[in-house]
Amino acid sequence: MKNKLGFQTSFSLKAYNTFGIDVRAAYFASPRSIGEMQELCHLVPDFKRLLVLGGGSNVLLVGDFPGYVIHPIFQRIEVLEENADRCLWRVEAGVNWHFLVSYSLQQGWQGLENLALIPGSVGAAPIQNIGAYGIEIAEFIYAVEGLDLSSFQLLTLPKQACEFGYRDSIFKKALKNKFIVTAIILELFRNRQPNTEYSTLKQELEKMKASPYSTQDVFEAVCRIRRRKLPDPATVGNAGSFFKNPEIDFKHYTLLKEKHPDLVAFALPGKRYKIAAGWLIEKCGWKGRAIGGAAVHPHHALVLVNKKDATGHEILRLAEAIEKDVYENFGITLEREVNVIEGNSF
Repeated sequence: MKNKLGFQTSFSLKAYNTFGIDVRAAYFASPRSIGEMQELCHLVPDFKRLLVLGGGSNVLLVGDFPGYVIHPIFQRIEVLEENADRCLWRVEAGVNWHFLVSYSLQQGWQGLENLALIPGSVGAAPIQNIGAYGIEIAEFIYAVEGLDLSSFQLLTLPKQACEFGYRDSIFKKALKNKFIVTAIILELFRNRQPNTEYSTLKQELEKMKASPYSTQDVFEAVCRIRRRKLPDPATVGNAGSFFKNPEIDFKHYTLLKEKHPDLVAFALPGKRYKIAAGWLIEKCGWKGRAIGGAAVHPHHALVLVNKKDATGHEILRLAEAIEKDVYENFGITLEREVNVIEGNSF
């Protein structure tokens, strides 16, 4: 039902989050243009009660949402600059991410191939600084466009102003609830050497063919890995990796390595180490275990799934139990990659 403000009321979000959690939003709208979204934002009385929901692939909805949900579906892709070796593309927030990766390769532009099959839409990509198989989207972002909620004006932030970090950006910190990403400007290349350094990717490529490898080879290898290792949200509700890989210092790493020779870790600058969160979770015995309808995927410990009609509360309880065990066993605090949105009845 649509109210006089242009929002639908008491709207089911089950089809708008990849966990498939059946909750409702008090108000919901799907603007087809940036201008329409500006008009809708003028009607929101408190931006702390505003949730911008793209593909819903990186959120856990815990309870009904008592505020305003905006689901952008504007999807223009335009070429701003182009020469023989480089181009700038402006891509609007509602474009499906995997479609963009496939389309860019079809047009002969390289760079995004390692990020194939990441679920969700373009608008979420800079917020999370999505990454996979040795690449982060920040490497190819030239600028981010968005709506400043204090002035209702459209602004363009250069890459340097976005404060990109590991699964992080200014949009999750200083600009949270203050800025809505409406488009990204990408810098892509024609003759870029593909990045094949990530060990899992390299192994998959070696199974496929002999080197040298093209960007299309990398794209296909990434798709093969993800389809084999990760459940399809269309059949098993999930939001991909639920936790980030934590970082620890050299002393902590040394202590853990002595106790656990099979520790999976990656060296970082400054004598720090990134620890595989999936290894930590599996070591604690959580792989395949369930709480109610929520479970840890039997083939990938980083992925929590909606096994059977799970509620957001059940998935959150599962995540909290895992966090507690990992801290008690390893002294490491897991940080969630998925954004937990806690609502209540309305």
